[in-house]
Amino acid sequence: MRFAVMALLALFAVPALAAEDSSSVPVAFESAGTKLDGTLHLPKGTPVAAAVLIHGSGRTERMSGLASLLANEGIAILTYDKRGVGRSGGTYEGTDNVSARNLALLAEDAAAAFAALHRHEKLTGVPAGYLGVSQAGWIAPMAAAKSPEARFMGLWSGPVSTTSEEHHFSALARKGHEHAQDHEHAPMPSAAEIARFVASVPRRADDVDPRLSIAKLDIPALWLFGAEDPSIPVALSVRRLIDLISVWFLLLFSRKPLLLFGGTGLALAALGILVATATVYLRFVHPMIGFDPYIPPMGYRPLLYLVMLLETLGFLLLGFGLVSEQVAEVRDELEALRKQGR
Repeated sequence: MRFAVMALLALFAVPALAAEDSSSVPVAFESAGTKLDGTLHLPKGTPVAAAVLIHGSGRTERMSGLASLLANEGIAILTYDKRGVGRSGGTYEGTDNVSARNLALLAEDAAAAFAALHRHEKLTGVPAGYLGVSQAGWIAPMAAAKSPEARFMGLWSGPVSTTSEEHHFSALARKGHEHAQDHEHAPMPSAAEIARFVASVPRRADDVDPRLSIAKLDIPALWLFGAEDPSIPVALSVRRLIDLISVWFLLLFSRKPLLLFGGTGLALAALGILVATATVYLRFVHPMIGFDPYIPPMGYRPLLYLVMLLETLGFLLLGFGLVSEQVAEVRDELEALRKQGR
């Protein structure tokens, strides 16, 4: 995934700007029996948030440039040398760094870093989470699932695809780029062609799918993508994020339908009361306090019909939500009895 991180690596190499706005302290922690070494960058004032900065792929040391820039914006950042790199112990996995075993180990390292960040004396009560790039798209969700105290997650160019899909997409993107260089007017593969190619290629036996970890999370998360990323299947990742949101929506409101229907019903009823109040004021109160009578171009009858429609729909939806809530409770009770019968 080296292509996706080239631009950000340039940022990492830039010296921190306005360094006087932040300070740094060394931090060491253990993960899976190995000592890892890092740096905690603290803003000058009270931090608004704190985060562990997770590497992309490659032999990456602590990302002090980016960490300093974020600290200058009020975010405390813990960045560390990857396992087997720099001053961190352990062995760097360079042969197959997207194996399930290695990604799980890197997630353990990130979770250990988060524990060190969360218990730091200067960060008591500060919301903490994970930030990362590229390969962190697989690592951060696994680490966040291990960290009940995590409050957010932010990823730049983080894949929502399996490791096999990302690998084959990268190969296709490189092939398409080389073909475009040789054929100036050659058409690029369409999104449908890319999807068919990614779906048809072989899969690793230990394929890692980040959706399994993302589905366990209940925290705000942000993914940032570039439209022409040559390493990450952006369209596939966005589509899968939409699918995850849809599943979450359906699961939430299938268990608590009153939240959807009752809330919508109450909102419509409240809007109807607001329209009725405005109509009464314009029709009766406005002239009584000395203003000239105001008559809308359409008259007041359409406003009366609108109030009747909003109130009717509001109470119908509220009633539907109450009935659906009872049905959901009965369904859950039957499911519990069915499990007990087994």
